[in-house]
Amino acid sequence: MSWLEFALSPFPDLFAAPPGGVSAKVKDALLNKRFTDPQIGVAYDRLCIRRR
Repeated sequence: MSWLEFALSPFPDLFAAPPGGVSAKVKDALLNKRFTDPQIGVAYDRLCIRRR
């Protein structure tokens, strides 16, 4: 194996995909509704630099 082949795929036997491939089903329900106005205000205060 050349150095380039090794750099592109190091230890192919250890990191090979299983036979038949890999499938994943991912769901995310973190933002199933919008933020409230007070929550947006807090996020704005924390993320933006305000001079008081």
